Amino acid sequence: MKFEKAVMLPGSVPDVLAWPARPGAFLRLSPPWQPIRLLKPNNGIEAGATLAMRLSVAGPFGITWNALHEQIG
Repeated sequence: MKFEKAVMLPGSVPDVLAWPARPGAFLRLSPPWQPIRLLKPNNGIEAGATLAMRLSVAGPFGITWNALHEQIG
């Protein structure tokens, strides 16, 4: 099974591909119903970059999540 979807975006290919690397992009991409607090600023999306965040689960409870960007392939 194969699924394809095309989207037209108002911008050049380099600008569109660079958008996730802009400051604050992670929080803009996060769902508004999921409270997320950054513990360590995002230092980019290149291989080896990390992001530390705290996700609220229920009331005062939450989980700390450390994300690592890796290059695949």
